[in-house]
Amino acid sequence: MSREEQRQFDAWRKSMARVPLPKKGCFTASYPGNEWHEVPCTTAPPPRPYTVGSAVDFSAVVSGHIASATGPFDSMDGVTSETNSGNPDTYSLQLNSEFFVSPACAGAANPNVCKGWQQFIYSTTFASAFIQYWLLDYSAPCPAGWTPLSIHCIKNSVNAVAVPAQPIANLLHMSLTGTANVGGTDTIIMSIPGNPNLNAMNQDDVLTLSQGWKLAEFGIFGDGGGSDATFSVGSTMAVRTTVDLATRNRVVLKQPITFEDLYHPYANSWRIVPPDSLLSNLCGDKDIDRGVPATRFYAQDLDPNARERARGICTEAGVRNESLLDACTIDVTVLGTRDAATFFARAHPPRAEIRVEPPRR
Repeated sequence: MSREEQRQFDAWRKSMARVPLPKKGCFTASYPGNEWHEVPCTTAPPPRPYTVGSAVDFSAVVSGHIASATGPFDSMDGVTSETNSGNPDTYSLQLNSEFFVSPACAGAANPNVCKGWQQFIYSTTFASAFIQYWLLDYSAPCPAGWTPLSIHCIKNSVNAVAVPAQPIANLLHMSLTGTANVGGTDTIIMSIPGNPNLNAMNQDDVLTLSQGWKLAEFGIFGDGGGSDATFSVGSTMAVRTTVDLATRNRVVLKQPITFEDLYHPYANSWRIVPPDSLLSNLCGDKDIDRGVPATRFYAQDLDPNARERARGICTEAGVRNESLLDACTIDVTVLGTRDAATFFARAHPPRAEIRVEPPRR
């Protein structure tokens, strides 16, 4: 697949992820079609713990709420093999939330301590994609249908969607999408090479993720039971987690995001009152200029001479990632100091980035 063909496929995949499934159940779609087709669901596997990043990773974090997140792989280098407990091409792809306040904790020994946690999982062992739900620190008899695990409770979605086991060589052409729908359903979509390209499952919401989702972690891990995915020596992979933004009242911003949507419905919905503002505490209320920018502003909008000088300072400091270079260039120019470049040289590359369409005239 050429770069242009891959770009067109990715655009189609993203557009289909925003097409609601007709009803609860399992569905497939094939490129370049624009409809979901119902298929029989399979039974989700018995619940068992899946190893995750343990904070040794990168996650996409938003100040509002995430409506949908997708994890693809940007690049692979030196990945010639992978094993899980000695079994080749055995792994899981996971898109995980953070721990969040959930109404499902109402029956916990201490509802204020209990947290919900949700994992969107693709398993090669079970050749399927499903959702796993947790009630952490429940410390009481688990609700009906849940399995106790120490002081926690765990359950899988009732159904799973069948997805053929994929060799590790296909990772660059795979992605996993999780969606917390405002209407009270959760959706998992697995994208793979071949026909059908998309495999999706939609079921009733369990933890009310849509009201607490602020962080999305994507990665490749062992395929359950505390196992690890072990790669060939020298393997490197770059993953990217992209998220859909929603206003405070759960309205998802359409892609591509426009300047008007980002700085008016979205920004205004999350605006705080002056007494709660950090700037009010630091600067005093009289020194704050409230409002929204008149237009978007990127490094390319700087004076050309100032931009090239600042970019040179950032490059000299060791900043290589293009997104960080843009941010570093703006800060060095606006602040008028080289210190900003030192900060960006130590920063991790972003795993989520939003590029805003220009304002309509």
